[in-house]
Amino acid sequence: MPRYSFDALDPQARALLRYKYRSWSLCVGAGATLGMLPSWRELSRNVLNAVFGATLSDDQFVGIVTRTGWQFDAWIQAALNFFVDGGGKELDFAVILERYVYQDLMKAAALESLSNDLALALHDPGLVKADVLEGIREFIDSRYQAVTVVALATGVLAAERAGFAPRAILTFNYDTILEMLLRFGEIAESRSKPSRFRRITGPAPPSPEDRIPILHLHGCLTPAVTPASARRITRRDRRERLVAPEASYLRLAGATFPWPQTAFLYYAQSDSLLLVGHSMSDPNLRRWLLWSAESRARSPYSHALPHIWIRKRPSSSEEADLVEHAVHHLGVRIAWLNEWSYVEAALHNLLGIDVPPAA
Repeated sequence: MPRYSFDALDPQARALLRYKYRSWSLCVGAGATLGMLPSWRELSRNVLNAVFGATLSDDQFVGIVTRTGWQFDAWIQAALNFFVDGGGKELDFAVILERYVYQDLMKAAALESLSNDLALALHDPGLVKADVLEGIREFIDSRYQAVTVVALATGVLAAERAGFAPRAILTFNYDTILEMLLRFGEIAESRSKPSRFRRITGPAPPSPEDRIPILHLHGCLTPAVTPASARRITRRDRRERLVAPEASYLRLAGATFPWPQTAFLYYAQSDSLLLVGHSMSDPNLRRWLLWSAESRARSPYSHALPHIWIRKRPSSSEEADLVEHAVHHLGVRIAWLNEWSYVEAALHNLLGIDVPPAA
């Protein structure tokens, strides 16, 4: 029986993305920021509690979700419906989502008197003074070094230095943390402006060859700053295009050639996608991967599994086998990790990058 997975640290997988597929793009999900930002479940519960004035515990919310079988986007929709029924506007609802996306991170930053500076850096690190940026970097290194998105930023910068940067970064997340960390790395390396990374939140002209687009397929949120700081901001988010409530998912699924779908399929067709931080439960992701796989289902591509999903190995070999056979029809094979702390080493292995040891 064919195998559809491998060990992410296996030496035989070294430089797999570099030599077998040659062109790759990074596809990031919410799991990449766990430990820094809330999970999709936590965000849904917090927003419900805020809008309804409820006090659902995590166990209570999980029980409701289990009994109904409804996905988290349906509960975000419930909160939106209640908010609008009470006279609220949909765009104002995005402010509530923004608050709970960044709430824990901003509370931690406030303890170091860095909350407004961090919020400004999430809009554009170029707006923050160098000494303050260094303080933000130290804050992140001290509290969030184990969070996957930090390792992703390090890995992408190492790949770029080695001449094998991703063609694009596709993110299903609302936050701009990865973009900020990449810019931090550029600044630390004394690179000249502008950044090589370009935020894309909707239809836009193609990026120049020397720019790497970061495509926010489900919209983009940046945190609130003080009024004085807000006057300095020119790079905006895209909160009016958030794909969060159920209705937004359904509109996207039913639209003809919507931008997120078209952008994703372009890179899924032409590159190998390295999927990190995904549970593979997002209906848009699964639908688009399937379409891409079906379009490749002809010789010489009929047996190709071009996309790699980095995932922690389950404790049970039976579960691992079930998961493996649940995604190969999507053109995906799994690169197993025993622990998420090895994700940076996995990136280096798959990209064939030699990183010198720390001094």
